[in-house]
Amino acid sequence: MLQAFLLLSFFVPVTAKLAQDRPADLQRLKQSPLECPAGQYLSKEDGSCKACIDGENYTSGPNVLPSCLSCRVCKEDKVIKSRCVKARNTECECKPGSFEDKDSTEICQTCSKGCEQDHENTVGLSLLDAQTSRKTNGSHHNTEPDRTQSSPLGRKLLVLANGNNPADALKLIFERCSTEVPFNSWDRLMRHMGLTDNQIQMVRAETQVPCEVLYQMLLKWLYQTGLGASINHLLGALEAVGERCALEEIEDYAVKSGKFVYQNTTA
Repeated sequence: MLQAFLLLSFFVPVTAKLAQDRPADLQRLKQSPLECPAGQYLSKEDGSCKACIDGENYTSGPNVLPSCLSCRVCKEDKVIKSRCVKARNTECECKPGSFEDKDSTEICQTCSKGCEQDHENTVGLSLLDAQTSRKTNGSHHNTEPDRTQSSPLGRKLLVLANGNNPADALKLIFERCSTEVPFNSWDRLMRHMGLTDNQIQMVRAETQVPCEVLYQMLLKWLYQTGLGASINHLLGALEAVGERCALEEIEDYAVKSGKFVYQNTTA
């Protein structure tokens, strides 16, 4: 009995000491949140959520980022639409008298007369609902908003071939993008297509297979854009970031797949 008591007296202090010496990260593991809410980031120091600073940095959704993202700075041809706060990045818009082309979101183009008063109807500034702009074009139908028959740089526009599901057709093209678009251009491409830096970081963090990252980013863009999503936005963004070879390969694949056809210029 005395021996058992002595053994117990020996092990209790040792166990307590081991608990005290346990790394702080392990002790905090159960206390750390799975992810932090918008406007906060996950601190590596103590595993808790820390607030971003209004006007300096932000996170726009639930995240596990080790730091907040820097606020966007509007370019010279744009003005601030809404200021950066801890849960939302800066929103920029073109100065009065100019508009933002959806196929090249980095450049503001000069409006025609009356643009300032009716900017929502200006070509390139905003997409019309695809359901209200659908029209018949021979044996194929056009789901593009009313616009010219070619891109601003002269490239022919593609339209969905008759009988194809728009989302399924785009997903097929997205599968091809990962092999055609250089890895170093993925983030820049998605920024041109409208994803925020926070959204890009979140997709990267959530996607376990590296080669699937671009596909998942494009899916996020598709679900976010909805009926307004078009293969021409993808091709236009590739053109804007200088990936001409990838553009030509993807455009050729889209037509040969039977999912898309060139828009009839006589319609």
